[in-house]
Amino acid sequence: MKRESPEFRLAQHDRLAKLAIRAAVDFANCRVESAEQVLEIFQRLPLPRHAFKTVGPEAVRSFRDSDQREVRTWLAQIVERGNVARQVREQVAKRIQAVDVLSAGLVFEEGILRPQFALSFSGVQACYAYAVALLASRDSDRLAKRLGSCKKCGRFFFDERSGAGGPREYCSSAHKNQLGVWRFANPGKNWKAPTLP
Repeated sequence: MKRESPEFRLAQHDRLAKLAIRAAVDFANCRVESAEQVLEIFQRLPLPRHAFKTVGPEAVRSFRDSDQREVRTWLAQIVERGNVARQVREQVAKRIQAVDVLSAGLVFEEGILRPQFALSFSGVQACYAYAVALLASRDSDRLAKRLGSCKKCGRFFFDERSGAGGPREYCSSAHKNQLGVWRFANPGKNWKAPTLP
């Protein structure tokens, strides 16, 4: 059995981390209309399909009224402060402990029995908790600085550009231009971004 290099495993984890953060941001921004819609957002992650809990159509209320509110609150606190408050880390740690995010097993590597751990998310809460935990982790503050909230539309976004300097303030150049035009036409007035649905 060929062993994967640490660099390969790190690249795989970085890819999964960005996909998980993007999925959490998409979930925070969407108008939740069905459980299937929410599951599709998180099932884009490269995870074993059997690991996800089966949920019925009645889960839509929980996704919208509880889970989405929770992830929006956490993302807003990260964006607002520019760094992650201890309170967010504590809340995310409690959520991570309440859901399954790891699977463990034993494997033989070169004839030696070793433990093996893999990320294995059991459902929506595990996915978004993992994503926010990545943003909240002290050793990955660089990720938290890439999270933003558009000043025009209020939607969250994750800036995936490497070496992107400071955080962007808009989800797109079109929104930046539209708000610039509005400010020019309405001097002295303040724009208030709409709240998410």
